[in-house]
Amino acid sequence: MREFSDFIEDLKLLDIQLEDGQYTWFKRDNQDIASRIDRILISKEWDENFNNIKQIALQRLGSDHTPIALLGVWNQNKSYFKF
Repeated sequence: MREFSDFIEDLKLLDIQLEDGQYTWFKRDNQDIASRIDRILISKEWDENFNNIKQIALQRLGSDHTPIALLGVWNQNKSYFKF
């Protein structure tokens, strides 16, 4: 797990806040257990090129995992270097 954390830190990846839900995995037995084990990580470049990036928790249908969607709008006004 430490290697994965180092990988995220070395690449300066961003973990975007999950909207419409706090957890992405659920176990229903004698006691309810919930955890956020699914996530989308983005680079700084993605964050700069897309506006309003967010993760949305979708409705679970027959699975113990909540699907997540990545939403954002491409920043078309950003100028790029051209020859």
